[in-house]
Amino acid sequence: MTQKTFSILELKVQLHGLIREGCIDDRVTDLLFEDGNPLPYERQLWDFKLKQPTHTRSKSSTREEKYFIEREWAELIKDIISFYNSYGGYIVFGVADSPRSISGFEGDFDVDELNRRVLAYSKCSIECTFRTLAIKTAAKTIGVLLIPQRPDVEGITLVRKDGPADGSGKALFTKGTVFLRKGDSCAPADEPEDFQFLVSIGRRSLSFATAQPSGSAALINNLPPRDPSFVEFIGREGDLVRIWNWFLDEHSPVKLFSGFGGVGKTTLVREFVEDVVRTSPSGIEKVVWLSAKQAVYTAIQGRFHQASRVDFTDVISLLKAILNELGEPEANYADIDDKDELVECLVTNLVHLPALLVVDDLDSLPLDLQQEAFHTLLHSFITAAAKAPKPSKCMITARLDLGAAPSQLFKIGGLVSQDFFEYVSQSAATIDLPWKYAANSQLMKQFHSATEGSPIFADAVLRLVSLGEHIETALKRWKGADGEEVRKFAFERELKNLTDSQIRTLYAAIVLGSCYLDELVVILNSNLAMLRDTVSELRKYHLVSSGESGAQGIALAVPSSLQLMRDVVRKRVQDPKRIDDECARLRLQSNNKSFVAERIARRVVAIWQDDNPNLALDVAKQAVHENSKIPDLYCLLGRAYLRIIPPDYKNAELNFREASTHGSSRPELLQLWVEAKIGLLDWKGLLDITSADINNKAAQSEVYIQRGTAYRELANTALAIGDTRSAATWFRAGGLEIFGAFEKRRAVGNVLELRDLKNEFFSRYVLLTEELALNDGDHLEVWLAVKEAFDSFVRRPMHLRMGFQKLRTWWDSVARRDYFDQKAVRLAKTQVNAAREILAFQRKYDAANGPELSLFMEDELNSVANSIEEYSHRQ
Repeated sequence: MTQKTFSILELKVQLHGLIREGCIDDRVTDLLFEDGNPLPYERQLWDFKLKQPTHTRSKSSTREEKYFIEREWAELIKDIISFYNSYGGYIVFGVADSPRSISGFEGDFDVDELNRRVLAYSKCSIECTFRTLAIKTAAKTIGVLLIPQRPDVEGITLVRKDGPADGSGKALFTKGTVFLRKGDSCAPADEPEDFQFLVSIGRRSLSFATAQPSGSAALINNLPPRDPSFVEFIGREGDLVRIWNWFLDEHSPVKLFSGFGGVGKTTLVREFVEDVVRTSPSGIEKVVWLSAKQAVYTAIQGRFHQASRVDFTDVISLLKAILNELGEPEANYADIDDKDELVECLVTNLVHLPALLVVDDLDSLPLDLQQEAFHTLLHSFITAAAKAPKPSKCMITARLDLGAAPSQLFKIGGLVSQDFFEYVSQSAATIDLPWKYAANSQLMKQFHSATEGSPIFADAVLRLVSLGEHIETALKRWKGADGEEVRKFAFERELKNLTDSQIRTLYAAIVLGSCYLDELVVILNSNLAMLRDTVSELRKYHLVSSGESGAQGIALAVPSSLQLMRDVVRKRVQDPKRIDDECARLRLQSNNKSFVAERIARRVVAIWQDDNPNLALDVAKQAVHENSKIPDLYCLLGRAYLRIIPPDYKNAELNFREASTHGSSRPELLQLWVEAKIGLLDWKGLLDITSADINNKAAQSEVYIQRGTAYRELANTALAIGDTRSAATWFRAGGLEIFGAFEKRRAVGNVLELRDLKNEFFSRYVLLTEELALNDGDHLEVWLAVKEAFDSFVRRPMHLRMGFQKLRTWWDSVARRDYFDQKAVRLAKTQVNAAREILAFQRKYDAANGPELSLFMEDELNSVANSIEEYSHRQ
């Protein structure tokens, strides 16, 4: 039978039957190859590949080669998980892609190694099988890998660890990703429909009867009627995908959905739960929906409706309501009012009857009961998950975070602009209101911004429009008294629970519009630790959020709708005028460069104290980018480059130079710049930037220490390349400079270290000068070096002995000249007089050290003096 007799759907049905049989024989190749040629296309059930992955890597493999091998395997493992999650399938090796043709299978394939690798990545045992088959009409062999289909009773297979990362650190795939077969490719599940397909019992089957996937029966549930204002669910596909990913995570049984009133928490959770009910995923046997909501506000009508039912009013009634819905006989719990006993009973039920529980509008309870209810449910579901083969799941909606850990929290904001437009268009249609504004129109942008994408706020504005107002007028009225009722619905519960400190902080943030923590510290006369706690509480109520990120930190933003309640909040503040005045004063200071620089510096220092130098560097970079005309910020940025590991001396030095060029007056600038120069081994540069400082009367001894280090390194560098004369010059310059520090009384604090440097420099200067004096005629330079060292209080006996001897040998070379050198005579007499002074000084030490050196010096000196006298008579 040739391929031409089948439609694609019939081909898929036949292949699916072979997959379920575990078949790898000529029946597979008969379907996938026609007259010795592979099918020109791929679909959900098969994939063609040129070759199999490399099996091993040697110890001598390069890093790039090892990465390439691991990536090959990881790509194949991703494909196997995709096929396994979907319909199962075949991967055929030995088929070229362009043009599609048989290249042939070569080498071998260790399917056991493959299965081990799959297990390591997925924690799931997927028993793939492999076989080589001959394509007789093409006289070539191919390799066929069979991937079985995941049974319905098993949960979806995820990758349990990151894939290999490339040179930039980007992983091929990330831990927790769900893969499936989409058309002719293997792709991550990124749409709600993907998860619905994967979890539905019976959905992943094909039959000749329909040639289409079959479905599954709906789950038992007690879902209440939709809210009166609901028409159709719009947008939030990304949120639904996130919820599906949580739903598949067996180690996270509870999720709290939080956001301010009317943002769409219940609508989003309801949409997901209805998907679960329709798809009936394996492992969940019942859906239970309980609500504390007593009234529903319908903004499009401007009034409240009584809830269809109120399921609980406290923690005890909540636990009993859950037990009732799970089928526990009422007689077993009706008379129990002990929470621990009810929890124990609940855990037992959850172990035996895996369920999805929704607790909606928990914030209808008093705050203390909300906290108690959340943590009771959290404890119950975590305990049950540890005992049950299939864990139950719990979804809770509330306005507050209730102390949920980040992994347990799902924060919900307003609709994004395109979804908001679709929602507005739909809501307008329900009240027969023609909507003529385009999604990208300026009015729609204003509408979205004013309401922050909140569906309930949008409905309140549409109500005003339906009464005859133009949209611009309606938005203005909504910001005033006409929007007060819906804003109270959104925020009144939260405002009632605030302490005096929290309400003062909120009011200051409202007045400023957007602000930073350190600004609130000044305005409220508070300390940073207490203020952080206060802001943390306000975040839980969704009364403040993170605004734009800047060099001064992440700004705190107040919802624009809450800013419209400024007068309401002000009435609850003691001495609001003082806060008003402080906010006004702060805004006046915000243009002062020094004020801005100090504020940013405080933030950077705080980040350093938290041991996060890389973040501090990012903040400093952003500060310079935003405030390029503030010179002190360049100094801060240079310092930030020095604090990272390893330090970036080059960029630090560049920014210190910019700071100096722009006139920074930071006292630490020079020392930080010196540190950068030392890190760069730029010793000449260090001397350049500190040259002005040593001419300052207030120069500190530390500067001379640093410059001394530079002179030594420059000299040693010269010696390393054989430039002895330059080395001698650097040692001499360093020695004279340090001697000058002593003369100017600037060595205080480092006297001993500077003295040792001076002695070292002059000693090495003398020795190098002696090394350079290859001829007797050059020996005068050695004597002059010794004399200069002596005058700088470096008076070592070996130097004096060498100096007097070199003075004599120099003069002897002059006396041997065949002409009379009057200039040399005058120079020699001057040096003899200087030598006599040195000799007189040395004789003072004869009593302690003996006269040997003085006698030697005297003999050498007399020899020179007598020779000069004789030489002078020769004229």
